[in-house]
Amino acid sequence: MNLDQTLKEIDRAHAMGIEVFVIDAGWFKKTGDWEVNKELFPDELKQVKGKISGYGMKLGLWFNPTVAALSSAMYTRNLTNRMSRNGTYGEPSEIWETEQSVGMCLVSSYWEDYANKLIALTKELTVTYFKWDAIGQYGCNDSVMPFYNPSIWPGLLIRFVKKHLNLFLILILLKMGAVWDYSFYQQVNIL
Repeated sequence: MNLDQTLKEIDRAHAMGIEVFVIDAGWFKKTGDWEVNKELFPDELKQVKGKISGYGMKLGLWFNPTVAALSSAMYTRNLTNRMSRNGTYGEPSEIWETEQSVGMCLVSSYWEDYANKLIALTKELTVTYFKWDAIGQYGCNDSVMPFYNPSIWPGLLIRFVKKHLNLFLILILLKMGAVWDYSFYQQVNIL
């Protein structure tokens, strides 16, 4: 993946009538900080954004919201929010050809730091689609996490996502200044 190849793919996507162009894993320098990889995209996606906008398309980016690189500022700010199961941390691992990363717990204060990054990317790059992928089945169940309650939280991330993803997205929208219409969310059975 690089700038020239991506620009050509945007042309092909537009010719096929695609409305949202999603750049998959690899657009970032490291997980957690989610900054554009300038070696692959020297202009920080400016030409990509321009071409997508020119075609009336929308930009999407790949993310795994539950990881941060060991050298990332995100990890440094959230050392106490590392994902653990039964008091044990998972081993660091490479995420899509980047450096070693560790699991981060979305049911900790990390969620807000991560949400702020998504909001910034929405403003900077006009990203309108976030592809969450490569999320493991099990989340964190450490009792030091502020939202952990053994009677209602068995530690399965998939259960958290199914039950609380909409709340997470609502919180992001509210942080962006969205208007809250509780009656709408009740009607569509989100809450």
